[in-house]
Amino acid sequence: MFDTHRSTESASSVPVLLRAFPATASALVICVGILVIAGWCLDVELLKRVVPGFVAMNPATALSFILSGLALALSIQVNRSTAVVSVAKVLSVIVLIMGLAKLIGIAANWHPNVDEWLFAPKLTDAERQMPNRMAPNTAFNFVLVGLSLLTLDVSTKRFSPSQVLAILIGFGALLPITGYLYGVQSFRGLASFIPMALHTAVTFLILAGGLFFARPEAPLAKLFETQDPRGVMARRLFPLAVLLTLFLGWLRVWGERHGLFDSAFGTALLAITLSILFVILVRWTVWTVSKLEMERAAANRALLESKRQLQESHDQMELILNYAREIICTIDRDTRLVTVSAACKNVLGFSERELIGRSFCELHATADHPKIDAAFRDMQSGLAASNFHARCRRQNNTFADIIWSMQKSENHQKTFCVGRERED
Repeated sequence: MFDTHRSTESASSVPVLLRAFPATASALVICVGILVIAGWCLDVELLKRVVPGFVAMNPATALSFILSGLALALSIQVNRSTAVVSVAKVLSVIVLIMGLAKLIGIAANWHPNVDEWLFAPKLTDAERQMPNRMAPNTAFNFVLVGLSLLTLDVSTKRFSPSQVLAILIGFGALLPITGYLYGVQSFRGLASFIPMALHTAVTFLILAGGLFFARPEAPLAKLFETQDPRGVMARRLFPLAVLLTLFLGWLRVWGERHGLFDSAFGTALLAITLSILFVILVRWTVWTVSKLEMERAAANRALLESKRQLQESHDQMELILNYAREIICTIDRDTRLVTVSAACKNVLGFSERELIGRSFCELHATADHPKIDAAFRDMQSGLAASNFHARCRRQNNTFADIIWSMQKSENHQKTFCVGRERED
């Protein structure tokens, strides 16, 4: 019992974490940008490049991350005003323009470029082998970021441009990260251009996740947040498959470089290990999905049992009402009959169909209308209506002396009446 409750509670908390991810991602992206700018201001190499010897993040890149994080934070607010939306759009356009300006500058060999506006003397330090610039793949990713931010609210039933762009941003970030892990120089950047910095790639990956889950109701994000088997498989298979593959690939490269095994043995070992781990992963997912299906089946059985019991109670109540000697009826706010019990046929000679929709007062003698109106006024004013008797017209144009008891329901905005024929 405790394990079931704990697993259910854990599963229900997963979508909450996913919904909080965009806000967390925007905060992290802004912090990274601020720290890098501070590193350039104070000449702190650790803040600029994280790992000694690695490429430093360009100041314009850091500024673009700050603007992107701010735009994302403004775009995910629940109650966004027109001014907030406008500011978010402006920031997104600036990020887009900065990326486009850098790409155009590379194509046209135009200097000074947008990435040379901040800390220009430090960027052109003669001691550096390569002047620090914004990498082409970094500029292209910022173009995608700007477009993704601008299309956050553009979505169809099965397609969201912003999410597709976020996936491309994530792939553009994962490629240089893999290049750094595996030591593949061509994965880090293009040709002779400066490669993307490692912490730039990691920040892009975080930003891509924030953009992907910025609209939980969008088609792809909604798949990850559901509690049905599709959501469980998406949350477990996608990240673990990617992480396991990258880790095992790095482990194979590391072992081969350190002479632990040759290339053929490493490839075979990688294939066998991946096969075993994927079998375990699929088995674990299938077991979890089966458990969820069993819980759902049990819940459906309980629901069907509750429905059956409710139907039995309804049938019993209907039998009681139909065989009761009293007239039991429901009156709406316009004093018209909504429901009438079967006893009206025995007492008045009218069927239920003949009475439903008719005015309650019209069924009574004209001389008794003031008495009935007074009872309704008392109920409207909050007073408890006392029992009263009135002459109710039968189908054969005779009158039945009925003692009425009335009670108003505020929740249903209806009046319930019970009437029985007075015996002499």
